[in-house]
Amino acid sequence: MHVSKLRLGLPRAGFFDSLDPEFAKAIEAAIDVLRKLTASVTEVQLPRAVPAPLIWGPETYAYHAKWLTESPEKYQAATRALMVRSNEAKPEVYAEARRQLDLVRREIKAAFTSVDLLVTPTMKAPPATIVATVF
Repeated sequence: MHVSKLRLGLPRAGFFDSLDPEFAKAIEAAIDVLRKLTASVTEVQLPRAVPAPLIWGPETYAYHAKWLTESPEKYQAATRALMVRSNEAKPEVYAEARRQLDLVRREIKAAFTSVDLLVTPTMKAPPATIVATVF
């Protein structure tokens, strides 16, 4: 597909909230350029994401359970504790989160009936810097 035929979607809610002012200015400038190069730029609504830990926590534990039992020392203490806590998740909470994820995926797929690509900022603010300490 040629760039001039692309239909772009802007899912502002969630992605564009609380942007650093310089980042907001840069993304808007990029969107202005994209408007000139593509067939259309349209605001789209995407569903709210399912809280990832409800799914990846229990799945991570299930994947690592054998090794957590056989050789727990191979895991950092904090990582090991987090995975073990994830095993305490209630099955009905996990099942509902997976169901919600499937529904969200369907809604996102439906958004692509009217757009080809989504345009979002990749970060909301500049990365943290490491301040050198002089001894």
